[in-house]
Amino acid sequence: MGQKIRPVNTVFSLRFQASRRYHDPMITVRMEPKRSTLEFPRINTVLQLLGKLGLRTNDALIIRGDELLTPDRRLHYGDTITVRLVMSRG
Repeated sequence: MGQKIRPVNTVFSLRFQASRRYHDPMITVRMEPKRSTLEFPRINTVLQLLGKLGLRTNDALIIRGDELLTPDRRLHYGDTITVRLVMSRG
């Protein structure tokens, strides 16, 4: 009887879990031929990804698994995307 029971703040715990759920999964981007890896938290389409990388639509091939993606295709959290640069260098 001497110990006081405090109510659990369920709103805080739900917000904390929801924010973690939306920010942990990212889109992993492997750049070729540079062999570097980048992660982006909030990218919805291939066109947005190209914009973040400073590339135009004809500068690179965007590949998810064994599928070639067009600029209007949607990206999903947890995707691993390969960006293969195809521009000529001279």
